Amino acid sequence: MEVQSLADRRKVAGARRCRPTGMHIIEFPAMSDGSHGPKTGPFPEELRLETTYENGQIASWFDDNWWLETLQRWKDRPLTIHILPTPEALLHTIVLHELEIVRRLQISWKLIGHCYLSDIAYPQMVTRAAVNQYDEIRVMDEDRTPSESYEVRPAKLTIADMFEQVKTIQASEKVSAPLMTRAPAPRS
Repeated sequence: MEVQSLADRRKVAGARRCRPTGMHIIEFPAMSDGSHGPKTGPFPEELRLETTYENGQIASWFDDNWWLETLQRWKDRPLTIHILPTPEALLHTIVLHELEIVRRLQISWKLIGHCYLSDIAYPQMVTRAAVNQYDEIRVMDEDRTPSESYEVRPAKLTIADMFEQVKTIQASEKVSAPLMTRAPAPRS
């Protein structure tokens, strides 16, 4: 029987160590073709999706086929999916439909939506923001910057008022998600 010395065990432990690697993130810009890339390589921990164009129309690649490919590749992997704050993306009917399918399949992915206060701070939008398929919604406390192709309405509620209304709606609906959080403004 061979007995390992402390020095030998340290050498073995040192040989097993490897440098930490950063998170593997895949971004899908709206103007891309939505390609998932090669099937080999590291698994992503995050997907960041720009689901709408600058005018608020849904990206051409964001459809059932894209989701089927995503499910085939990573359904058994822990994954965080971010719906980035493109115009109309957070509560777009197609986006919510696709997220509902993910929830029905009971996949343990975390779904995070990002938006500006001006995207949801209206009485009719607060209910839709308070009860949906997201785990978390990160709200930037400012109005979206207007562009030539998208008109921005200023927020009708403050972020505190909106959060309070969301709590009230969630309590009456007996749900606790999505968690509404304040997000930092994007860097310019």
